[in-house]
Amino acid sequence: MEEIKNFFIETPGLALIALGIIGFIWAITGGGLKTKVGNLPVITDSARKITYIISAIVLAVGIAIHFLTPPLSQEKKTDPVVIKDKTDTISEEQVKPLPQKFTLTGVLKDVFNNRLKGKDISIVFENTEIGNVPTDNKGIFEFRDILEHKVYTISFIDSSEKIHVRGQQPDSVFLKYVPYTGFKATICRSIEDRKPVDPYYGNNIVIKSDSLNIEPDEGLPSISCFMEILGDHTYSIGKVIVIYLDWYFNGQLVEDDHDIEAGMSTNNNGFRTWGDKKVWKGSWKLVIRTESGDELDHFFIEII
Repeated sequence: MEEIKNFFIETPGLALIALGIIGFIWAITGGGLKTKVGNLPVITDSARKITYIISAIVLAVGIAIHFLTPPLSQEKKTDPVVIKDKTDTISEEQVKPLPQKFTLTGVLKDVFNNRLKGKDISIVFENTEIGNVPTDNKGIFEFRDILEHKVYTISFIDSSEKIHVRGQQPDSVFLKYVPYTGFKATICRSIEDRKPVDPYYGNNIVIKSDSLNIEPDEGLPSISCFMEILGDHTYSIGKVIVIYLDWYFNGQLVEDDHDIEAGMSTNNNGFRTWGDKKVWKGSWKLVIRTESGDELDHFFIEII
């Protein structure tokens, strides 16, 4: 029975042809043949006549199906479907490339752009130090085998910077460190014997113009800014410091090229320096900064 079932399912055309032939044989045999018209038998029995007609239709349909369409058994002859264990199948989205490793370089400079050598630099990931190297003679440090897609903190004492490594080597890290122990600026009437005369205290200062010294060549009063920087003795040797005094009047910058260059003294572990400015009545602001733009101090001065 299973073979007959498969025959009908896999080759429906041949099955219909077989049924049509069987119907023909049944219709034209037996007591239904009464007379002949020419050489053809005439079926007079109604049931056999209907079977004859139906068999003709079934035979025609079977011939059409068999010769015009391939059998189902051939249609099923395709590549076998292979079902893999889900544990062995990994999509392209699930496959992630291994993190790349890079060499991270940087330079340690002080606030005055001097490079610092022989200083220990540390690299930290998730509050854990994973490396520590000294700077070379040019203040350069280097960390190797740094993984991408992580945030690191590169630090030296109180100077630090966070670096996020994403798929390519980041730009060099420039760490700024303020190596001195103190900076003090004082606005005063004048300087005598390397000391401020009549200093004004605080950062918001009101000065009467008639209390100031008058410059004889222009007839304008002047004020002075006295500055002291104290630093470590070993640091100060051979260093050069450039300080800019930016003067603003009524919010407009009127002088920004007044720079003071001084070397750290090996005697007092620091230096003293000052700058003078001709002023007139109105609102002034003084910004004391380094060459790299770091602000050291500022003052608001009202001349009345």
